[in-house]
Amino acid sequence: IELGEAYLATDRLVCGIGTVRVGYGDGSAWILAPRDRPVRTVEGPDQISSMLGLPQPVTSAWVDMPIPYLLLEMPSPEAVAAASFSRETLEQLAVGELYLFAELETGRMKARFFAPEAGVFEDPATGSAAVALASTLTEAGQGSGRLEIEQGDELGHPSTIQLDWSDRGVRIGGTVVEDEIRSLDF
Repeated sequence: IELGEAYLATDRLVCGIGTVRVGYGDGSAWILAPRDRPVRTVEGPDQISSMLGLPQPVTSAWVDMPIPYLLLEMPSPEAVAAASFSRETLEQLAVGELYLFAELETGRMKARFFAPEAGVFEDPATGSAAVALASTLTEAGQGSGRLEIEQGDELGHPSTIQLDWSDRGVRIGGTVVEDEIRSLDF
């Protein structure tokens, strides 16, 4: 996985999973990240889903990003879109970061990311969750692939994240528009 020749500038960014390469150009921004995030089994995924008012998940996993992300694959994109629960419910379950996803069609996913512990109840575009998804797909036997992830519609901020992964790493990105500068306090 490479940034490609079209990228005019490359840099490095230090974050929770280590140092990642960042590239900008052609109206796009890309991040190259390691794929080997630890994936763990979820105890009682059906119970967690039930308490959140969600249908039984197709698959589930914890991925350490290094903050644990709970990934629940829903049976349909409509189930992802219809998810409705409170910050308090997530906090009571001690879920932390929650990523819901479902296949729209081959090569496309619908996703939502909830991160109340990070001070953001729902995020309209979450690259780190896409990296976590690549780790779970690799763990499930899909050693490489390419997906387009649609997220943020429910917030009125639709986004599309391009995700490519292989044994060499994960590349996430897409077109970007400057919105505003935001800071998260941890």
